[in-house]
Amino acid sequence: MELSVSKELITRNQVIKAARLLAERHQSAETSDIFSDDGTAQQVWLDANQNIDEITTLLNEQRDGEDLKQLSKWTADQYLKLLFLLDDRKDDGFVRLSPLVSCLEQCNISLDIHQTPWADTLSDLALFIVQLDSLDLSHLTAAAVNRYLEITGDYAGLPLFAFYKVFHAVSAAGNLLKTDQSPETLKTCRRYIELASSYCQNKQPFIIVMQGLSGTGKTTVSKEISEHFNALILRTDVERKRMYGLSALANSTDAGIDIYTSAATEKTYALIKQAAIKIIETHTSVVIDGASLKQTERGMFLTLADELNVPALIVKCLAPREILKVRITKRQSSNADASEATFDLIDQQQQWEEPLTAEEKKKTIVLHTNDSDWEQQLKSAFASHLN
Repeated sequence: MELSVSKELITRNQVIKAARLLAERHQSAETSDIFSDDGTAQQVWLDANQNIDEITTLLNEQRDGEDLKQLSKWTADQYLKLLFLLDDRKDDGFVRLSPLVSCLEQCNISLDIHQTPWADTLSDLALFIVQLDSLDLSHLTAAAVNRYLEITGDYAGLPLFAFYKVFHAVSAAGNLLKTDQSPETLKTCRRYIELASSYCQNKQPFIIVMQGLSGTGKTTVSKEISEHFNALILRTDVERKRMYGLSALANSTDAGIDIYTSAATEKTYALIKQAAIKIIETHTSVVIDGASLKQTERGMFLTLADELNVPALIVKCLAPREILKVRITKRQSSNADASEATFDLIDQQQQWEEPLTAEEKKKTIVLHTNDSDWEQQLKSAFASHLN
């Protein structure tokens, strides 16, 4: 594929659509033969070493050698940590025939993709993200990753994500150098190396717990936080349905399943807690997008933050009752959201909601989402709290 002429030709909607297609096609893609070398830990290691060795021989400036030496050490360290996970992924059928190129073509996204036919599904996603980052489109990557994970639920594989991003960034640099070593090519190559180095850096993650009645704008605010901080979103509406084998847009009533019992809610939050741990362990921030009406639900994640030694905040969303009705009615008519909340549910939620404790209030941002400048209010509040 030809490199995109201009990053302006790639829109947020295209990126999200491509991530959705990739997730859906991964689920039905042909699985690699269990006895093949495709996607095994050994093969991934050999390819990673070859990539770094090739670039080292082609770049001879001292700064390049130092960067590549650090990348080589980081890759080796990560490989030893991820060795068993890599092979487990192969055994569990996550190495599949890659649909990435066709997904991008269908979305009219032109990127410089060099991909082996068979790859771990998260390796495919990582390659897509690396190419977006290389075009300074990092502000779109959180939306892509969240859309992909919302469909696949592949949080268990996230420890591999940074490893695969480094792998593909280094590989992209090597592929460029094989074509020519003009000043422009060397500049682009070094851009990929800088990206690879940035993926190795551990950032301070945090946990955000959304709180509020249905229709108060929690999901909209979650997306804003996610894209600003490159955080991942765990949405109770989606994970609750996944727990019962339903897709995000499926209607549980039509399926004849009551997924909104107290027991189901408790189990949903417990599953989300485990996914949040996986995410935080990758030094990625996480947003818990749910009503979080009970103190136990909020406390679960505040306690987790203390245990993991990361900051935590509650973002309480508020809006007038008439606004809630308009939003819920619009959401129901569109049938494009995982939430099944009705306006009648709000009265019940108000009865269920437990007030924030004094300790919780110290960690809470109150956001009136009907205000026209709520985004700026949110950023200012975050700057104050996180500093």
